[in-house]
This record gives sequence, C-alpha cells and structure tokens, in this order.
Amino acid sequence: MAFRSVLFSVLLLFAVVPQLHAEDSNEVYRLSPEELASRPYDIKFIDEITAHHRMGIEMSRIAVEKAYRADLRKMAQKMIQDQKKDISKLERLARIRHPTAPRIKDMSVGMNINRLRSLSGPEFDVAFLDSMIQHHPGAAYLGIEAQTRAQHLELKKIASKIANAQVSELRQMRKMRDAWSGK
Repeated sequence: MAFRSVLFSVLLLFAVVPQLHAEDSNEVYRLSPEELASRPYDIKFIDEITAHHRMGIEMSRIAVEKAYRADLRKMAQKMIQDQKKDISKLERLARIRHPTAPRIKDMSVGMNINRLRSLSGPEFDVAFLDSMIQHHPGAAYLGIEAQTRAQHLELKKIASKIANAQVSELRQMRKMRDAWSGK
C-alpha cells in the first residue's frame, strides 16, 4: 500500500511537472524532489485531491453544456457543486494547519478534454462516463489513504466523505454507461 502511494504521488507530481506559486507573490517556482518529499502528508493530499477535483469540475462543466441526457447534466451539476465545496474546505484547512507549507497550485493532469468537446449527443454521454469512470478511482484511493495517513481529524473526515462520494458516483456512472451503451 505504501509503495503504491509513493508511486502514485511521484507519477502525479513529476509526470505533470507542477508549477508552484508563492502564496504572497506572483512568482512561479519549482520545488526540488527533496522539498516535495518533505511537505506534510496533509498538504500533499490537499494538493493532489484539489487538482483531481479541478479536473473533474472542468470535465463536468463540459457535461453540463453538452450532455444529451438531462440526468447526466444533473449529475454533472451536483459533482461541480460538491467538489467546489470540498476544495473550499480543503483550502481553508491548508491555510489554518499549514500556512507556510509550499503548495502546488497547478497540476495539469491529462484527461482528453478536447475529445469530449468534439463529441455530441449520446456518444458524448458515454464518452464522458467512460472518462469519469477512469478518473474517479484516483480520488477514491486518495481519500481512503488519507483516512489513515492524515494528521488532522477534520481532514480525515473530509477524505472519508470524498472517498464515499467517489465510490457512489462511480457505481452510478457505471450503471448509466452500461444502460446507455448496451454493455
């Protein structure tokens, strides 16, 4: 379990070459591997799950605009609302608990947003669900891991909520995709 966590973090952090921003300036800088490794686990989790949620929000905004089925639009709107709330809570915790910790502000993870934008109708709905079905396990895993590794109880509770929501949404999306794609 610990090896997979480290591997996931390394891949996520180094494969995307994160840009890091100083909190009190517009300066952009990169952290060394040592600085990345020395950040408190809580900050690592907050940065990773926030980046993950931001990508989910971006994908869900496309679904709100392009979904063929109303129930998919409604689900995407709820995901946006829920994940924005999570990000707000996580950012508040980061400011309170670790105000001086270096933060990763941009981790552009590669989902095929352009492909989603190019689709329409029922084909879009199934492609969106396929993308999100691949996307959601990452947040579920991070949430489960944080329940044992996070230092602060409030963060553990948020992580549990995130993991449970991701698993629930994943089940719902699989059912929708199977019904709509004939699988």
